Amino acid sequence: MNCVAFVTDVETRVSLEALVSNYWSSGIVLEGGSKAALLYTPSKDIKYVIVDVSDAKNIKTTCDLILAKFSGAQGVLFIGQANDVALYRDLIRAGAADYVVKPINSEEIYTSLITSSKHQTPTQSSASVSNKKQAKLITVIGARGGAGTTSLVVNAGWILANTHKQNVVLIDMDVHFGTISLALDAKPSIGFKDALQDPSRVDIQFIEGALVKVTPTLSILAAEESMRDYVVFNDNSTKLLIETLKENKDYIIIDTPRSSLVRCPQLMMDADYVVLVSELTVPSLRDTVTILNQIKRIAAHKNIIVVANKARPGITSGQLSIKDFESQIDTKIAIVLPNAPEVIEKALNDGKAAAILAPKSKVIGEINSFCDIIHNKSKELDTEQQSKSIKGFLGRFK
Repeated sequence: MNCVAFVTDVETRVSLEALVSNYWSSGIVLEGGSKAALLYTPSKDIKYVIVDVSDAKNIKTTCDLILAKFSGAQGVLFIGQANDVALYRDLIRAGAADYVVKPINSEEIYTSLITSSKHQTPTQSSASVSNKKQAKLITVIGARGGAGTTSLVVNAGWILANTHKQNVVLIDMDVHFGTISLALDAKPSIGFKDALQDPSRVDIQFIEGALVKVTPTLSILAAEESMRDYVVFNDNSTKLLIETLKENKDYIIIDTPRSSLVRCPQLMMDADYVVLVSELTVPSLRDTVTILNQIKRIAAHKNIIVVANKARPGITSGQLSIKDFESQIDTKIAIVLPNAPEVIEKALNDGKAAAILAPKSKVIGEINSFCDIIHNKSKELDTEQQSKSIKGFLGRFK
């Protein structure tokens, strides 16, 4: 059976019956809403499920139960009366194809279901897909502007692609002022803005066309949109974009502004590693504490890596000690990058990764250590192992 739907009112039933008859060779629309869906015994050949949850007392819990019951379907879409953005985001993260508020638009429902079938989430995918190795997602965020996230993203991406021979994509979520394309002397991506706003545009062919190749194994997605163009990120689009890239890449590294903590929290929730880059200053300390608390609130169980950047050796005016900084943020600093403007700024001006221009510099040596942690070169490093790996370097900053 192609589609089964569960409705609670006549208007929705008429619309869904027309949808089923127009687009699928087999399907059925049943009365009873969420209660009928929970009592229904699904067959293995059901591809799409549509459930009106207007009758549910606890919508989120009910939807979770329905998603579990129909986990073999390619897409499960919910219909309801509550116009609740938080609920919508929760359902998308849980694996729903969409949540549509009544009155429904049958074309919108069809598009959402077909899109979800192209980009199955791990809970919805078949055994063959779930067993396939997927890319690691690394979200990098700066405590303050100028903390050095882009230089870390660009050089870590270059090292993973060229030293570790991985297929890497760098994504710049600052669509107006991002500098990844500048740092690699690459053209902005055509269509990246559309991919962030419209889930119906997101498929493998469209994304591959938007990717700008820097090397055979390193690509970027970046834009330079006019300030006149206000880009509204669509949560579903962003999730589909990441899931699609995961299918045939090894690493996805996202350079994201602080606003993404509110605009795109799923970038933290879905990440394998969340990397927070900070300078060792009092203003950066304050913002590091705030951002860490937010990350832990929305992605409590994620691997969080704190990177101290632009560190100067010895006791320096305006710079906190590693010990004092760690005691205030209640988190160990994993990597310390030395202040090296002569390396980083020259690389940016030349439009090349510093890893190419100064591969033996101290700052690139530390970024190599960062990549070793990410790449699990010596298995997963726990806090004690990380401390040992940087002990000699940290000694100059106490």
